[in-house]
Amino acid sequence: MKIFDFNIHLPKESIVKDTNSTILDEQNISFAELKKSYEKNVLPKAKLLDGLNIMLFNENLFKAKEKNNFFDFVKKYTANSLFTTLLNFRDKDCIEQLEIAYLLGVRGLKFHSYVQNISDNETNKILQLCQKASNLICLSP
Repeated sequence: MKIFDFNIHLPKESIVKDTNSTILDEQNISFAELKKSYEKNVLPKAKLLDGLNIMLFNENLFKAKEKNNFFDFVKKYTANSLFTTLLNFRDKDCIEQLEIAYLLGVRGLKFHSYVQNISDNETNKILQLCQKASNLICLSP
């Protein structure tokens, strides 16, 4: 039986005794660094995995011009891979970034109240982004 682990994080460096630093590390990771982390931490065990969901904690990742074929690379070794991302819902271009993320293969949207310091008065912005995400995912073939 192969393993399906629902949430995988790919930090540049795992700091076992300091989870907060590891999370901060993930918030600034690039596609190239994500690929390196996958190669180091997941690829050696890929034959044991049936699938996984990779959490992308850099909420500005989809502003990057270079995508580094990260998504295709992961799917090559773990076909049943899913991707979930945080997006900067405060950014005026967040809908465009969501569309880019969707085109690259992201199918999950995450909001992290502590990491993103979400306040109650930002609920409407989040709901708008969720509605767009729902439309993309539910209306796709």
